[in-house]
Amino acid sequence: MRVSVIALLQLATIATVTSALAMTVQTVFAPPLASAQAAAPTPTDELAVPQVIEGPHFFNGQNVIITDTLEGDVYAVGGTVQLEGTIIGSLLTAGGQVTINGEVTDDVRAAGGQVSFNGAVGDNVTVLGGTVTFGPESAVGGSVVAGGSSVSMSGEVLGNTLIGGGTTRLAGTFAQNVRLGSDTVEILPGALIGGSIGGEVGTQLEIAPQATVAGQRQVRVHQLQQRADQTRRQAQRLFQTGQAAWFLVTLVMSLLGGSFLLYLFDRQAERVTQLAAAAPVAALGWGAVQLIVTPILALLLLITIFAAPLAGLILLSYLISVIIAGWVGAYVVGHRLCQQLGGTLRHHRYLQLVLGVLAVKLLGLVPLLGWVVRFLVFMVGLGLVVMVARDVTRQSSAYPLATPSDGTSRHQPNGSHRPKSSGAKRRPRL
Repeated sequence: MRVSVIALLQLATIATVTSALAMTVQTVFAPPLASAQAAAPTPTDELAVPQVIEGPHFFNGQNVIITDTLEGDVYAVGGTVQLEGTIIGSLLTAGGQVTINGEVTDDVRAAGGQVSFNGAVGDNVTVLGGTVTFGPESAVGGSVVAGGSSVSMSGEVLGNTLIGGGTTRLAGTFAQNVRLGSDTVEILPGALIGGSIGGEVGTQLEIAPQATVAGQRQVRVHQLQQRADQTRRQAQRLFQTGQAAWFLVTLVMSLLGGSFLLYLFDRQAERVTQLAAAAPVAALGWGAVQLIVTPILALLLLITIFAAPLAGLILLSYLISVIIAGWVGAYVVGHRLCQQLGGTLRHHRYLQLVLGVLAVKLLGLVPLLGWVVRFLVFMVGLGLVVMVARDVTRQSSAYPLATPSDGTSRHQPNGSHRPKSSGAKRRPRL
């Protein structure tokens, strides 16, 4: 008997699903099923078959108990299905708990949350369930196909045996070949396998020395758990490598971007440190306003057609401020550190920038605290960008570029006003 591994795994999956479906079967089949003959019994909470009736037979109810001999195929569905009598034919049953203590002369097909065999089956058995148990008194004249999260077999099987599931325990007598497709397999002392044993096992295969296997042993253990652990470790290493690469990339970008910013706005750098020292809380507040209010204002302006260009400019300035906010905040941190250290570091702005970027990046690696530090530095830097931009705007409005018609400037940058001199030369005093 050759069965693919995929079929075995599919069998185990179907068994798990069947376990859940079986618990609700009494609700699905709450209306009485139609009987094949008028003399069929009426479903009750406890249904007993009083006499021999030619089949087929259909039963459903909360508790279905069959105690007498039935001739013909039997179809039984219920919360609990229990066979104590004899069925001269086949049995197809499903329920939350299925127990077969009697005898079935032909095939048995069963599905349920818990399925137990303690009787005799004349031909083949196909069973799916959460827990499948073949007791020591069970006997199967044909083959067995069983799937479930837990399968235990302690009886006798004259045909081939195919098992798929999570945990499999074999302690019975198996006249022919046994094919496995389980995660864990235990062949207990006293087990007797007249043919060969083969298949694929996920993590563990234990064959007791007292167990007997007459044929070949062709079971492959895949060590799925070890492979999963190895894959997990590889993923962790890949993630750590990505983190290190991202750290280096952002570090270089911060250093280059901050240096370029210092080069362009060298005169405003001193103003940034002054504002950070004089009003850090105000800078934090302006950062919150810029982060929250500005995009909302831009979106409101986008509603109107005429204000859309203005909204675009606001969004552009917003994006620029967000990009450079981290660099400005890191520069302020480096400046404060250099002030505390003293020495010549207080006069080297680029070294202050490098020190600040490294300090913020290293603190950012600390769990939880790093996120808080980076967020505060970003918010303060964003607020300082807004405050410095406001000061620059005020200075530009205080010294307009417009000139009078005669070409002379009305205001000088230093605030002094020089009268226009006449072309005549003054005579020297005697």
